[in-house]
Amino acid sequence: MEVRRVAGGQVVLQAALAGLPAVVREHDWAPLEFSVAVEPAGLVGEPSLAAGSGVEEVDAFFAMYLVRQFRLAERLPPGFYRVVVGR
Repeated sequence: MEVRRVAGGQVVLQAALAGLPAVVREHDWAPLEFSVAVEPAGLVGEPSLAAGSGVEEVDAFFAMYLVRQFRLAERLPPGFYRVVVGR
């Protein structure tokens, strides 16, 4: 997974994804992209799917994963970001 600032495209976070559930592992899916906004209090709304993986279950899993398990907003300063998730 790679997180870039929208302004300038600077990579601000990279993370390897391990231990993914079967719903993700058993499908052949394309890289997907989310847009997120972070303010000092946390994430502004839910991650917005900008480019889907082609598998609805995978898209839904990662939208939830970024917020609940990975806690993306706690790892980033306020700003607008592009999150790309691939294999």
